[in-house]
Amino acid sequence: MPCMARVNGEGSEPRRRKDGLYQSNYTVYVDGGPRLKSVYARTKSECRRKLREAIAARDGGLAVDPKNLTVKRYLEAWLEDSVKRSVKIRTYDDYRWCVDRHIVPELGRLRLEKLNSMHIQGLYAKKLKELSSESVLHIHRTLRRALNQATRWRLIAFNPVEDVDPPRKERRPTTVLSGEEVLRFVEAAGTSRLFPLYVLDAITGLRAGEILGLSWDDLSRDREGPLLKVRRRLLNSSEGLGLEEGTKTGQGMIVRLPELGEAVLRVHRKRQLEERLKAGPKWEDTGLIFTTRRGTWIHPNNVSGYLRKDLAAAGLPRVRFHDLRHSLATIMAADGAHVAVIAGMLGHANPTTTLSTYTHFVPGMQSMAIKRLNEMFPASLVRDLEELPEVT
Repeated sequence: MPCMARVNGEGSEPRRRKDGLYQSNYTVYVDGGPRLKSVYARTKSECRRKLREAIAARDGGLAVDPKNLTVKRYLEAWLEDSVKRSVKIRTYDDYRWCVDRHIVPELGRLRLEKLNSMHIQGLYAKKLKELSSESVLHIHRTLRRALNQATRWRLIAFNPVEDVDPPRKERRPTTVLSGEEVLRFVEAAGTSRLFPLYVLDAITGLRAGEILGLSWDDLSRDREGPLLKVRRRLLNSSEGLGLEEGTKTGQGMIVRLPELGEAVLRVHRKRQLEERLKAGPKWEDTGLIFTTRRGTWIHPNNVSGYLRKDLAAAGLPRVRFHDLRHSLATIMAADGAHVAVIAGMLGHANPTTTLSTYTHFVPGMQSMAIKRLNEMFPASLVRDLEELPEVT
């Protein structure tokens, strides 16, 4: 008995097959034109439900022919139809990087329904020879999210990533500056144009985008001292360089500024006014604290290069700009600051992130801890016990 037709592309009413299953047909439109697809179920009501879901996916722009759908075509559709509409542009860029640079060149030609765990495990093994474990884990998370979506869209029955062993995350050694080295740098780099930028980051731990997005209106003061209102970031993405509201982990935050920070900003403001007068009509009034000599944005990708050049001139380790943030967390931890205080300064919602990421071991940290234990539990306690009468 043929399936009963329904109007407006709603598919056919379920009919019972010889094997006892119910079947409904519907039409999808793919590159080769219209094609008839079917859903199957043990009961008529379940068949209707599957038909509704299939038509909803089709009408939502997800109509595909799974038998001929490649990994490349699926990932492109996933990025544009799902990811781009649900995440920030920088997150989309990260997923796009994983897909275009690492996943598609290796797995893109495979049919999606034929992709299995061995293919993915082989991809990880190959990439571990080229990339850090952290980068391969990022590829793993990208594939897992993409294929989870494919299961929800019922393009595949299960996610093969679930049966893959991801690489173990291995922390790369990070070079940080000690408190003494930061002081040496402050004393040696005073003539550098970006000296105030370095100092402010070393004593606040702000991310490059956050500190480059600060405006003079964000600087204020209360009874306890100067404050910085961190409310936007200067970010580079596939859409270009621009300001984005909020911080990486939230809507914004208030940072207390040490007196040194306020002092260097006074000097910097005077220098910036001099640059503005010199630039004349070529000056662009962005209102930002840190700008080029013509008032325009400083590209976040360039600040590490500037810093390394000035560090080398001072005879100090050539760390990245972001390592000043690591350095502050480590210096505060070595000085005994509570992890919750460090987390608050760095803008972490969860102190666990601070513990696992920023409190790097530095020479002298363990010695300081032992010194404090010696003060709490001196060796004289044993000598005092020796003078006690023998216990009988």
